[in-house]
Amino acid sequence: MLSRRQIFAVLVLMCTALTTNARGFDISLSEDAAQLVYLFSSDSQIGIGGADMGAGVFVNENDDVLLSFNILVVGNSVGRNRALQFGAGLKLYAGELDIQGDDSVSALAIGGKISYVFPASTPMAISLEGFVAPEITSFSDNEDFTELNIRFEIEVAPTARFYVGYRNMETELENTRTDIELDDSGHIGVRFSF
Repeated sequence: MLSRRQIFAVLVLMCTALTTNARGFDISLSEDAAQLVYLFSSDSQIGIGGADMGAGVFVNENDDVLLSFNILVVGNSVGRNRALQFGAGLKLYAGELDIQGDDSVSALAIGGKISYVFPASTPMAISLEGFVAPEITSFSDNEDFTELNIRFEIEVAPTARFYVGYRNMETELENTRTDIELDDSGHIGVRFSF
């Protein structure tokens, strides 16, 4: 079986080779985890609504590997406060956890996002994003799945953002009935759009 570093390296190379069809990349790193998301559609910019659709891979120091596919539609609020953005979407998870051998995880989560764009000459925003899959939409060896992200981002170029954030990702396995934290840490990241 490939190690998590080998899987991550292969995916980075595959995504690099496919940049002609890519609309962007989102890469975040922490001390214990890494996530790479290949964006098929990346029409959203700070201060402008749009849609994000992407496929990603998440790995952590425990050799857990999680693939994901998401679609998130984001738009500005209808009222006077144009600095607020709201979004809604779906995220599909599938992977293997190295908890007690190989536990399979898969889930279809529903979620949303809220962002506040600071009125400044340099576009900056703070956002909160969450996805929840209850037992009815959790499959394989897991009972539920949740992911929560908060980030502060700054646009360093029209097609690049830098951010710092915090991610909590956890699931409950059928056989243990305890919450397993896949990630519970701060991270830094960059997001490129083409």
